[in-house]
Amino acid sequence: MREKIRVGIVGLGFMGGIHLLKLSKIKNAVVSAVFDTDRAKYEGIKDRSIVRCSDYKELVNIVDAIIISSPSTTHYFYTKYFLNEGVHCLCEKPPVMRMRELMSLISIAQRNGLVYNVVMPERANRMVVDILSSVAKSGYVFFADRVAPSYDRSLDTSVLFDIMIHDIDILKEAIPSKIKRVSANGLSLVGADADLLNVRIEYENGGFAILNASRMAKDKKRLLRIFYDGGYISADLIKGSYHRIIFEGGRMVVRKKRVSNTKNDPIMVIDRDFIDSILRGKKSKFSADTLIDVMGVCNLIERRTIFVRKSDLLTY
Repeated sequence: MREKIRVGIVGLGFMGGIHLLKLSKIKNAVVSAVFDTDRAKYEGIKDRSIVRCSDYKELVNIVDAIIISSPSTTHYFYTKYFLNEGVHCLCEKPPVMRMRELMSLISIAQRNGLVYNVVMPERANRMVVDILSSVAKSGYVFFADRVAPSYDRSLDTSVLFDIMIHDIDILKEAIPSKIKRVSANGLSLVGADADLLNVRIEYENGGFAILNASRMAKDKKRLLRIFYDGGYISADLIKGSYHRIIFEGGRMVVRKKRVSNTKNDPIMVIDRDFIDSILRGKKSKFSADTLIDVMGVCNLIERRTIFVRKSDLLTY
């Protein structure tokens, strides 16, 4: 294995640019080549040693690993191609939008002995990790509100895969019970799929979860509330703070308030983990096979969603 992993990037949009910056700070990695269908994006790359490819297939002979940050609808195509060519892959979320596609890619990666990871930033968010450690899989009620402006979101897929997938990933770790029932309502305002989504999940243990996601907001908001055996946690993931409440003698008592003032750089953590996984052959918590349950819930929500377009709404 090389001392430095040669990395390529497919897609030089917002996230592609972030990965380019983070990789430049990882000593065991070097960005060797990039590809984007929009050649104008090459103009922003100052490092002249990076090969600007005119075709994605050119990267195969230049890199050991690839980061896929192209539009969501192309993730399956590019990941399948590079895994079949023996290239390690780190893909932006969503990795795909169908379970059969995810299982197919996992199978190719395992057969070829390759690392296939997915960018799931909340798994690298220190505050989320700390919250889930406190909940310890004993949650029974879960509320999540995650909204963002449309101008910095990908509109080529539903808000379910664009935004809500993060909270489904957290929810999976908070409430261990099996799902009993799912209902959902989605509304399309500017995209082809849902831009706003409200989901209610009921569990066999009597618990429930309510998730709201929107990419039609003025400002970003990421709020979590989790009731668990030890009490209640309310978190603001944008501000990086949360407080924990416990129940004593029928009263709610605030026992701890914590503000995360430590440096928190999830993308750097994920990119460095990707390189380490290749060099050391270690299993990663960002491995695509850890998203099987998440993808299952996403596909279930899709099937249960009552979907409406703005043009279909009745006016009075």
